[in-house]
Amino acid sequence: WMRVGRRWQRKAVARVKFRWHRSLQLRVVSTTLLLSVLVIAVLGFFLIQSVAAGLLTSAENAADSQVRNGRTAALGLSSVNVLDPGSPGDTAAIVSTATTTARALQQPSGSTGSYLVFIQLTGMIPAVVHWVGQSNVNITATIPPTLVSKVAAKQSPEMFDNNKTTAAPLYEPTTLVYSSGTSVPALAVGVPLGRYYQLYYVFPFTQQQATLLLVQRILVGVGLALVALLAAIASLVTRWVVLPVRHAAQAAQRVSD
Repeated sequence: WMRVGRRWQRKAVARVKFRWHRSLQLRVVSTTLLLSVLVIAVLGFFLIQSVAAGLLTSAENAADSQVRNGRTAALGLSSVNVLDPGSPGDTAAIVSTATTTARALQQPSGSTGSYLVFIQLTGMIPAVVHWVGQSNVNITATIPPTLVSKVAAKQSPEMFDNNKTTAAPLYEPTTLVYSSGTSVPALAVGVPLGRYYQLYYVFPFTQQQATLLLVQRILVGVGLALVALLAAIASLVTRWVVLPVRHAAQAAQRVSD
């Protein structure tokens, strides 16, 4: 069977070579297809990268604005005072203030899940509770430690002066990890919130992924249609060139005979 298979393979390769050398139309169409696929693939790659970068920039700008508004709203809550929730040893008051603030900031998102709000408690002694937020999210796996460190560095001046609440939001790409084990690419944004808290927003990239997937599908469909069209044009043009030459050769042969 191996000998038969190898013999059949050699015959198939020989037929292809013979057809390749004898058919100008095959060579032109094949070369056109190859070059078209290569060009479209390169252009498609750069187009996808450009769209992805644009979506990320847009998400970062929207997130920056959302977090700034969230910090302003947290500072303006009438029911709690995030700048002075209680003495460092008053665990219940500090945790209650963080929980109330997180719920108030999460409420505008509603059921859309456009963002999730988390608050880290940094000024509580002892640190019985570290995070407040959605219970179905693995917070420590979602918020990057490097982002927490950067926000902590920005928080240092506010440890001694609660009026300094103008630090710019910091953000990093992350993965939103749920307690169930599922995960979604996301953007984590953090900002200091007085001496006791750090405010974090997590924006899932669900909509951006859907947009990018739609662009990829459209690009693939258009690319395939364009390749097919170019191949058809190349085949037609080559046929127009080859047929008159073939007819002239046949006529010349008949005259010589």
